Amino acid sequence: SSLTKVEIDMESQGVQAEGEISARAPNSTASDMTLKALGKQIGTIVSYFDGAAGGELVSFGPEETYTGRRLEDIRLGADFYDVLNWKKNYKTIEVKRMGKVGDEDVYVVEKRGERGTPVIDYVSAKTFLTVKRDSVVVSDTTGVELPVTQSFSDYRMVDGVMVPFKMT
Repeated sequence: SSLTKVEIDMESQGVQAEGEISARAPNSTASDMTLKALGKQIGTIVSYFDGAAGGELVSFGPEETYTGRRLEDIRLGADFYDVLNWKKNYKTIEVKRMGKVGDEDVYVVEKRGERGTPVIDYVSAKTFLTVKRDSVVVSDTTGVELPVTQSFSDYRMVDGVMVPFKMT
C-alpha cells in the first residue's frame, strides 16, 4: 500500500489544493483533496476505485460514477503493479519512435487497453524513467474528453521504487 501527501498549485486559476492519495494492492485507490483560494476553502474533491467500481464526489457539482472508457482508464491506472502487469493490462504497447522532451532523448511509447483511451509515455533513453505522459480524461456521463499532459521529475528512491516527487 502507499499513501502520498500532495500539494497542488493551479497558478492560472489562483487555486491551491492539498490532500492525500492512497493506493492498495492489487487495484484500489482513493484521493481526498481540499481546494483553497485566497487562503479560504472553496471545495473538496473525493475520488475512489475499489477494484471494480468507482466515482468522484465534487462539493460543487454532481457525483459522477465511472462508466465505460473512464472506468477502464481508472481500472488500468489503479493497478498497484502496473509495470509488472503490462501483458494483462494492455492489448498493445508499442514504441512509436524516438523523440525529445526538452534536451532529453526519449522513447515514445503508446499503451492501449482493450476498451480505454490510449496513453503515450515518454520514457528517458538514459534513465528509463517516464518523464512525460499524454492521456485523455473521458466522461461518459457528459461526453467531454479533456487532453492531459503530465511531466514527471525529481525522482527519488522510496522503498526500492523510483517515485517522481514533482508532477506538473
